[in-house]
Amino acid sequence: MTIDPLLPWLTAVNSLIALGSFIYAWLTARAKGNSEKLTAIEKIVIEHERRIQEIEGSCDICPIRTAWST
Repeated sequence: MTIDPLLPWLTAVNSLIALGSFIYAWLTARAKGNSEKLTAIEKIVIEHERRIQEIEGSCDICPIRTAWST
């Protein structure tokens, strides 16, 4: 028994596996880039949060602090 009748099917399966591998690699590469961007944005948010807390802390001496709290 030869595998000649199976060659078209094996070729199709091989092509599908190659295409699937390409799509997977493309999607994970984009996810890595997005992860790096999110990390940078997270650092910016933490810095802004620190600044806001600093400003709120300095407003303790303001006479209108109670107006800001409501």
